[in-house]
Amino acid sequence: MATETAPGSAAKIVVVDDDRPLLQLLTKMLERGGYIPLAADNARDALELYRVNKDDVRLVITDLVMSGHDGAAFIDDLRKVDPHAKILVSTGYFNESDLAAIEAKGIDGIILKPYQSAELLKRVNELLN
Repeated sequence: MATETAPGSAAKIVVVDDDRPLLQLLTKMLERGGYIPLAADNARDALELYRVNKDDVRLVITDLVMSGHDGAAFIDDLRKVDPHAKILVSTGYFNESDLAAIEAKGIDGIILKPYQSAELLKRVNELLN
């Protein structure tokens, strides 16, 4: 049974981006929207956050291009832990063939940087409902 999530519902969201200032901004946007962000600046830590909080996490927001372990590899690893995890890719990288390959991994959405808080929160709410 799907659970309806109203804006400001305190749903937990894992957020991963290797750009720390951007990660802090994204975290603040989600907090202001009433969500509980679990932030990581690398894919390894994000995967561990997800594993530990798997039963409570409703969404994962990941950057696509990260140093070390990129977003595509992170998505593959996350799918091994939870094939049904909801994933929103947040990226400023726009290459049609690469985005098509990412979409083929069964993600739930893509939001292109830069975006405003209202746009992010609208997408998050859409994915959670």
